[in-house]
Amino acid sequence: KILVPGVGLTGSASVMKVTRTLFKGNTKAISSEEASDLLVTASVFSTCGSGIYSVGESALQVINNSFWNVSGLNVDVTQQDGSDTELNLYNNAYSRSGSADSGLFVAVNKAHGFNSENNIYNVSEADKIMSVCGEARTLAEMQNGGDDTASLLGDPMYTAPEADNFSPAKGSQVARAGRTDANAPAISFNGLAFADVMDIGAYYSPFTLRTFHVCPYGIAWSYYGNDPADGSWDRPF
Repeated sequence: KILVPGVGLTGSASVMKVTRTLFKGNTKAISSEEASDLLVTASVFSTCGSGIYSVGESALQVINNSFWNVSGLNVDVTQQDGSDTELNLYNNAYSRSGSADSGLFVAVNKAHGFNSENNIYNVSEADKIMSVCGEARTLAEMQNGGDDTASLLGDPMYTAPEADNFSPAKGSQVARAGRTDANAPAISFNGLAFADVMDIGAYYSPFTLRTFHVCPYGIAWSYYGNDPADGSWDRPF
């Protein structure tokens, strides 16, 4: 894992592959310009002024990242319409809290030829999550346009974001709610391999695995990592 403090990363007419990286407190975490090719995976953006900024017909793929308290736009991209320049936003967790809980997460200045799917947005149904060519849209409005059809609303339930722990807690919707993609990361931010069915966000979640306990009345189960055997009637072993 890499920590990138301060001014962040800038690429101009370059190829950048960023993975398992923590951007914390950056004014602008990543800037991609002049026909660059940027792939960002399994990374965390925390308390930044803005997240990923991409212009100049730069190809952009943002897959399996976790955003928290980015006060400005998490992703801000401008491209010509059409599929000549790739733009994919998959399996990302967008969340703000407290005083940072306002404003759009994403701005796409491109009418068509982009893909946004299997993301989670920590807002209500009435809140706008993304603007497309300047038109702010709710999740339902994005879905009516054919995007974010498998995306979710709700809290990704980061364990302790103030302490840079963005792993999802038990009960988070992100577990196995992602999509398979050729550019999806094999290894998550915490160094564990993703399962065959992807999670949303930068971390692998173990909480769809079941732990079985031998009980006097048979077998009981709980989600992995919670309710361990404690000598009780339900979980003696």
